[in-house]
Amino acid sequence: MFGSKKRKIPCKFCDKTAEYLKVYNDFFCVNCQRFQSEVSPKEIRTLQIFKLKNYLFAAQKYSYIIYNELGSKIAYAEKRDITKFVSDKNFGIRYYFFNDLNSIIGSLDCKPIRLLNTNDGLWKIYDIGRNFCGEIRHLSESDTWQILTSNDQIIALRDPKDSRTLQQTMRQFTIIDANDPEHLLFQVNRKNGFQIIMFDQDFETLLAWSFVIALHQKYYS
Repeated sequence: MFGSKKRKIPCKFCDKTAEYLKVYNDFFCVNCQRFQSEVSPKEIRTLQIFKLKNYLFAAQKYSYIIYNELGSKIAYAEKRDITKFVSDKNFGIRYYFFNDLNSIIGSLDCKPIRLLNTNDGLWKIYDIGRNFCGEIRHLSESDTWQILTSNDQIIALRDPKDSRTLQQTMRQFTIIDANDPEHLLFQVNRKNGFQIIMFDQDFETLLAWSFVIALHQKYYS
């Protein structure tokens, strides 16, 4: 996986050595387990692409293209297998979110698809600084979707009023406030890809983006 010449640079996050991974055209630091295309803390700023009301995800084999409501590409998510370099092998699959400058602005750690078929699902979400900011859980037995904070508090659920017919269950996912079922947070519709409608503009958009990937992995992969 490493480039044949083993090109190395100082890691901008921990000052250890980051080596070039030819397969991803990026430098990866085994010490802090981060790619060098990730945005560093001093580069963090408010991103307008997280402030939109509507998004469209187009799923591909190893990536997702993210468009705004006008059909313009604004971001993408790419799957990278770093199982060889992380201690927790169960979460060695990582999806990175990139902006239009090809900088990493968030990430999602998860298990391989084969482990999601019959088991409960768990996806760990990290923000632009690789800070843990929440989880998505799917409880297989009850087919329940939950979104939790980094402190393990449930803040959002799939609306139990979503139609439970087989056809509709797989096409519409309304996410509500766990403490106020009348408060809609966002909705995902399976139509020409995955359409996201953000009802609550203060809700973290990265959580909604991550939910789409979790949804696609669990039901459609």
